[in-house]
Amino acid sequence: VVPVGATMGAPYVPLSQSNYGRPFRLVYSGNLGRYHDFESLLDCAKKLSPEGFEFTIVGNGAKRSYILNRISDEAIDNVKVHEFLPESDYAALLASSDACFVTMEAGIEGTCVPSKFYSIMGAGRATLAAASSGSEVAYSIEEHDCGLVVNPGDPYLLEQALRELKSNPARTAEMGENGRLAYMDFYGSAETARSVFGILMSLAPKSKASLQDVFTKPDRQIERSELEERGRLLPTE
Repeated sequence: VVPVGATMGAPYVPLSQSNYGRPFRLVYSGNLGRYHDFESLLDCAKKLSPEGFEFTIVGNGAKRSYILNRISDEAIDNVKVHEFLPESDYAALLASSDACFVTMEAGIEGTCVPSKFYSIMGAGRATLAAASSGSEVAYSIEEHDCGLVVNPGDPYLLEQALRELKSNPARTAEMGENGRLAYMDFYGSAETARSVFGILMSLAPKSKASLQDVFTKPDRQIERSELEERGRLLPTE
């Protein structure tokens, strides 16, 4: 299986282990869709002071109006929402965070993997994921020790995880670095390309054998030179 992976186009910016005197910043960037748990994030943000925590949400989607309405109606002052940024600014957005948020509602873990997760790893930031334990994101976070996972739909656990990340900046930075190293080893564009190439090469002998059958079976007499001229078949030798 080839992982989704991601391409990072900007230099890595190490996370400062000192957040004294400034809020802890959690960044979400991506689709604000129906299958993402922003309800718990906003419930959590309401309980946390703007002096201690700030939340940056960048993106668009079906839940954008819901998010903006709740922020306005409930005066959730520590959450800011922005439109999508140019791709050239994406790496800088991740670098401005202390940790990044990934969310998947329960029940969709077998159908998708958010590619933003791999960009977060490449940026060297810890991932806070509201995702089921059986999801690929949860599995990768545990495997690489690159963040924290809480059950979707539980603002209390989300709050506790945020407090843990803020109270131990050295550990948060360590998880971010673990993610960056895993990205370099497995999830960068070069690494995923090598995986695809390896799979194709492993299949090549089988392909050659099956193509050879085309020219040896009496009922499939095909001119090899004709196929090669049309570019439909490469020489097997």
